[in-house]
Amino acid sequence: NAAKAGAELLLAECLYNQAVAEANSFTTAPKKVFRDAENEYRRALKLIPKDDHLGESAAFRLGEIAFNLGQYDSAVEMFAKLLADYPGGLLRGEARLLQAQAFLTQKRSAEAAGILRTLLADQQVYESDPRVALAYGVALFEVGKSSEALLQLEGLKNPLAYLYAGR
Repeated sequence: NAAKAGAELLLAECLYNQAVAEANSFTTAPKKVFRDAENEYRRALKLIPKDDHLGESAAFRLGEIAFNLGQYDSAVEMFAKLLADYPGGLLRGEARLLQAQAFLTQKRSAEAAGILRTLLADQQVYESDPRVALAYGVALFEVGKSSEALLQLEGLKNPLAYLYAGR
């Protein structure tokens, strides 16, 4: 069973990487490849014990696939499930970041700001992560907290930060 799960995960990862490469090349529509990868991750998850870190990894990829396909409600739900199933998992910060980005895309900025504020406060790794700082600054602008957003974006050397700061 472990060998079969490993084979499923390897195939899923190959398909996922192919879909990402195709999406980045803008030459083909990777939706089918993302769907194929999604099916392989789902098969692998059925074979992996609940407490195995490979399950967390597969669950994270499922959320990423939904996000990449523009299915933000599904992505938010999948990341929430991952956080519930693997509360001490290694990917919880990344899952929360993508969850917040999905909320931002859906114009649910207050929810995004709450997650990002928690990430900045709770996880030392994310204190200096420009992705979190930028997303938090954007969320603050979206909820009307311009002066707080400017403080957040002030130190970032990022074109988007300058764009928002110049609003």
